[in-house]
Amino acid sequence: MRRTAPQGLALVSFFFWMSLYLYVPLVPGHSRVLGAGAAWVGFIAGSFGLAQLLFRIPIGMWSDRLGRRRPFVLAGCALAATSAVGFASASSPLALLASRFIGGAAASSYVAFMVLYASYFPKTPAAAVVRLQAITNLGVVFGITIGPWMASAAGTTTVFWIAAGSGVAALLVSLVGTSEPPPVRLRVDRPRPKLSDFLRDHTLVRVSLLAATIQYVSQGAWFVFVFDWAEQNLGASRSDLALLALFSGVPAAAASWGAGRWLARRFGAPAVIITGFALAAVAVALVPIAPSLGALLAIQAAGGVSRGFTISLLMSLALVSVPEERRAGAVGFFQATYSIGLTLGPVATGAIGSAVGLTGGFWVMAALAGAGGIAAVVVLPRDGTFA
Repeated sequence: MRRTAPQGLALVSFFFWMSLYLYVPLVPGHSRVLGAGAAWVGFIAGSFGLAQLLFRIPIGMWSDRLGRRRPFVLAGCALAATSAVGFASASSPLALLASRFIGGAAASSYVAFMVLYASYFPKTPAAAVVRLQAITNLGVVFGITIGPWMASAAGTTTVFWIAAGSGVAALLVSLVGTSEPPPVRLRVDRPRPKLSDFLRDHTLVRVSLLAATIQYVSQGAWFVFVFDWAEQNLGASRSDLALLALFSGVPAAAASWGAGRWLARRFGAPAVIITGFALAAVAVALVPIAPSLGALLAIQAAGGVSRGFTISLLMSLALVSVPEERRAGAVGFFQATYSIGLTLGPVATGAIGSAVGLTGGFWVMAALAGAGGIAAVVVLPRDGTFA
């Protein structure tokens, strides 16, 4: 294994997620330009999660059977670039939906990213996952922040092509800058893992369902309809959308890094996760009554912290709950389950928005975040183990 492989994969992850999120704040407005209403906006955003729901588990189990992760990293980078090209050439909401679905298929490969990166740090896999998740957050925040500013200067289509270039950059770096440890094979006395094996793992199922709940809120609010709300109700410009993205992404990255390095070890992972759910519930409930863009920026920051406190720690708990030869499958199960939230968050919020207004959608998300926090108190392990 190359000594620089961890740094190479970290750089790949940055470009990869920047490619997938560079244009996310622009999707609601661009969808409306092509004739989409609130429900269609939700469907387009939700297709990203639907693809992950369908593909993450098969990819994880396939990777475990092969004992290899890197081919899936390469395929994911190529699909990320393809998704952006699709957005650049789309002429209808249906084409946007198909392109975002391809992006979701690309994101499904992140199963392999996580397990490959953890394999570089066999003594501290959970902490490695949190580090890579922080780098992921940096790629996301960089993308969603500079995308609207680029659109203001050069147009939305240009942003799509830049996103495609970022996907190509991720592919090139993954080809020359990463390597794979010797394949991890199942012991001869242990049968190949099946989906039912993961369903019987109570810790894995519990943290996966909690992740689905917080992803419902994250995707429905902070990545989609907060931008739509700001444009429709507060007259936000593209530069304002960039600020909203910045005020969400930077706190998310900082909170994810701090949660993994200090807070989880000091207070226990369950306490940090529960705090994240509580913060999400309060923040999303305040969105419909935000009196100004400045207030909405503060709410976005709180939402970013809630995301950073929850997703990376829940993922690390999922990873360490299973032996190494089953980790890609377990992470695939975890990420497929939270993709239920990725899908339903935008779709349900869009449907509620079409029926009774977006305020109702935000209140439903607040209620779910509160319920998730209560569930976390009940089901998470008490010892707060984090390694």
